[in-house]
Amino acid sequence: MKHFTYLIAVMVLLAASQTAQGAVLDSCDQWASYCSGSYCVYNAVWGATGSWSQCINASSCTQWTVTATHPGNGIKSYPNSSYEAINGTTVGQLSSCSSSVSTSPPSGGTYNLSYDFWAPIEVMVWLKWQGAIGPWGSYVTTATIGGRSYDVYKNGYPGFLLQSQTSGGTFDLKAIMDYCVNQGWLSTGGNVEKIQCGYEIVEASNTTFKMNSYSVSYSTGGGSTTTTASSTSTTTTASSTSTTSGGGFCGTCNWYGGEIPVCCNTNTGWGWENSQSCIGCQECINAGQSCSNCSNCGSTTTTTASSTSTTTTAASTSTTTTAASTSTTTTAASTSTTTTASSTSTTSGGGSCDCGTCSWYGSSIPMCCIDVGGWGWQDGGCNRSCVSESICPNN
Repeated sequence: MKHFTYLIAVMVLLAASQTAQGAVLDSCDQWASYCSGSYCVYNAVWGATGSWSQCINASSCTQWTVTATHPGNGIKSYPNSSYEAINGTTVGQLSSCSSSVSTSPPSGGTYNLSYDFWAPIEVMVWLKWQGAIGPWGSYVTTATIGGRSYDVYKNGYPGFLLQSQTSGGTFDLKAIMDYCVNQGWLSTGGNVEKIQCGYEIVEASNTTFKMNSYSVSYSTGGGSTTTTASSTSTTTTASSTSTTSGGGFCGTCNWYGGEIPVCCNTNTGWGWENSQSCIGCQECINAGQSCSNCSNCGSTTTTTASSTSTTTTAASTSTTTTAASTSTTTTAASTSTTTTASSTSTTSGGGSCDCGTCSWYGSSIPMCCIDVGGWGWQDGGCNRSCVSESICPNN
């Protein structure tokens, strides 16, 4: 009997050891994350209040379980899987972009299951929701997009609520981007930074949220691209440089809640200067949006720019381009990407709009000047969504 009891104890310990070894991320830290190849997984407890807990156990970046306890109202967290290999591709360069997801939502709690992507303005797509939670903004219309019917809301950023709620399926995200472009909410030159899918949790009591699988695929005008990497290394270096017009920007436009650089050499429509998308000052004014320093359009100005260098080392990168009758496959050992971003200071409507930026899981989000907790809507003439310093991961 003693030998039998000992054998059971050993088997239990071995099973526990195998479970721990099988998890790529097992943590109760609010900012816990793990990246592998094209995907990352984030615990992302950014708005927690009172006594709370949220633990994530992930077997991969696209398969995980979160157990959470959060009291009260307001969004507390967004545990999610994030596809990040698309960064550097603009909306206009995409010929297709779709995602498939499978989840096991809980029967209790208050939450929504949603996509969240930045292009560079935030766009949300709600697949399923439960409890006292509603969309941000006002109802605009009901539209059929990519073969599915959505209720469309808008206030600062657009939100799409699926009329037939579901816990999984395949979704045409490029069709949603195109709809936003046609409405003037996104530009074709906007960079698609990442595509996330997860749960916005408002209230939970030892509630379990599951992501069973998640994938994103996209193609550009030249063909389809799929990237698989085993590890990612990122180095960021900030520097200050002086730039003269033709390479700099002449102001900023608060384009429906997102801050867009104003072109120096383009007055109408959208342009491309200094390796970035920009908007003509007259285009900004015609749209009824707030425009700072637009009187400087076409003149010589000096701006301050920051340089961010990101290097990704991939185990294998496969790019396939298909022409009319020619198929070519190229495999590279590593890929290096460098991104240069500009920074401007803006004061509008009597209130300061330049209170810094928050690096929100790879996206640059304006920091609130007034709100001290959670997300806010900056007034004082700023007219944009922002994040408070207290919940910024790198505050």
